[in-house]
Amino acid sequence: MTLAAVRYLEKFESVDGLTSYLFPVDDYEYEPSQAFRRSEAPVVGADYAIDFLGAAPWPKAVGEEAVRFTIWGASAADADAQFDTCATTLRRVGLGKLYQVDSATTRRWCWAKLLARPSYLVDVNGYFNVPVTLRFARYSDWFAAAPTAGSVTITATPFPFTITNPGSAPAHFAVFRFRANSAAGFTNPSLTNLTNGYSFASGRDAVSVDSELKLDTERMQVLWTNTNGAVYADDYALVSLGPTQVGFMQLEPGPNAMQYADGGAPNLDLEWSFYAPYH
Repeated sequence: MTLAAVRYLEKFESVDGLTSYLFPVDDYEYEPSQAFRRSEAPVVGADYAIDFLGAAPWPKAVGEEAVRFTIWGASAADADAQFDTCATTLRRVGLGKLYQVDSATTRRWCWAKLLARPSYLVDVNGYFNVPVTLRFARYSDWFAAAPTAGSVTITATPFPFTITNPGSAPAHFAVFRFRANSAAGFTNPSLTNLTNGYSFASGRDAVSVDSELKLDTERMQVLWTNTNGAVYADDYALVSLGPTQVGFMQLEPGPNAMQYADGGAPNLDLEWSFYAPYH
């Protein structure tokens, strides 16, 4: 059963997708919340406070996702069994994916963990109906269910192109793959986001058509292979980043003006993939 309603929590699922708990929708209520980490301090003799981040937004604290529903039991034993299944399944998942769905069945997910043992209420009028409350700690933005992916073939330097982030929040997590199409497919490759100034450069040169440089911004990982991805090796030592940026690369919401530059005559495919993030 689904709800014809604004976006609500649908289920909690393990990372491997093998364990899942679908939230019942009887007497359903969903209440998300998230504080911001305030960077401020009072000043003696002055009103209010000094905000150390100025016009910039405060960082996000861990979010909290609360969902409430009623378990309808055929008997007292059945109600107890359903609650035990709920508590055991959610506890066993640990860190997993919490899914939202809207009235158009469009899904988003986030990294989350059960914050406390599920609570329930018993009263004289409840009979075999058990009102349950769940609270989850949310450790990420919401992400689109399917990744946004694309590629360009580069045979000139500098090479401008555009990556569009369809989400409403900056994308910090993405994978970029520089894949050579010739023995000298890339030489000292660099990638710059002209929209926000983020840049990434490497001193690595391709040596065959099987050469690839892989940049994983979520894991802060740079990998090199000359076996077409059969074996990767760490290549972080050859990396240089922009002087003031946090992380390897960031894609702002909407179109991002990107530019690839090369120290030789480039002949490569540049591929990217990321889950569009939402606040």
